Order: sequence, then structure tokens, then C-alpha cells
Amino acid sequence: MRQAFDFLGRMLVPPYRIFRSLAAKAVGAERAELVTRFLIFVTGGGLGWLLNIAVTVLLSRFFGVWQMLAYAVGLVFNIAFNFSFHKYITFGVKTKLHRSVIFVIITLVIVAANWLLVYLFTEVLYQDLPTFVFAAVSFVVTLFLSIINFAANKLFVFRHSHDGKSL
Repeated sequence: MRQAFDFLGRMLVPPYRIFRSLAAKAVGAERAELVTRFLIFVTGGGLGWLLNIAVTVLLSRFFGVWQMLAYAVGLVFNIAFNFSFHKYITFGVKTKLHRSVIFVIITLVIVAANWLLVYLFTEVLYQDLPTFVFAAVSFVVTLFLSIINFAANKLFVFRHSHDGKSL
């Protein structure tokens, strides 16, 4: 698994350099690292979201599983992917057991909020939405919650960057 994330990390080096260069111009060199880490965090979250939607569609459309249950299963896959992505690529730190537990707690809160908001918009307020609308609602909710998720993970779980300096 580590090799797969090493490969993915090498693929992200050119975009990382572009992100960092643009961020340095936009917000200055001091804040460029934080902005770059956030953009990489969102990239990893986006990949995890795609995995989530793929699992949701597979289970709900091909196996007849209730869409919100399928979405919950997709969120589990998303959590596993995101932890590895952020551990190896976004923040590049070794996590200790207590930090892993904090990650799980933060993630469960974010996932619960995500599931409840998607449920509210797709099952309570609107019903029988096409798959692309369900995916769009999920995307917007996930993007909104990613800001809170990034801040919490930066503060409590992944406290150091790739070079060992505080973010």
C-alpha cells in the first residue's frame, strides 16, 4: 500500500510545485505552504470522494442497496483512502496510535455530518433525485466540510510537514 501512495505522491510533485508557486504569488511565501497543503488535502479528498461515489453507485444501482446505506459504505472506503493519502502525501508524517484515534474521531464527526446533510438534501427535502444530482449534493457538502476537516487534522493529527517543520 505504501508503494501505491509513494507512486501517487510522485505524480503529484509537478502539481504541488505549481500550487506552491501560485500560492506564493497570491498569499506570500509565509502562507504558501499552508495553502499548498490545503490544495493537496482537497485533491486527496476529491479522490476519496470519487471512490465514495463509485462505491455508492455500484451498490445502489447494480445491487439494489438503499442509496444512503450504499453512501455510508462508500464513506468507509473514503475514510480508509483519505487517512493513507493524508498520512503519506498531504502531511507526510508518521502517526502514533493516539493521533490515529484522534483522526478516527474527527473523521467520524465529519462523516456523520456529511451523511446527515446529504440525507437531508436528498431524502428529506428532495426525493428521487437522479444520480448526478445526488453526486453534486454530495460534492458540495464534502467540499464545505473539507475546510473544517483540514483545520482539525492539521491541528490535532498531522502536526508536521514533510520536512519536519510545523505547518
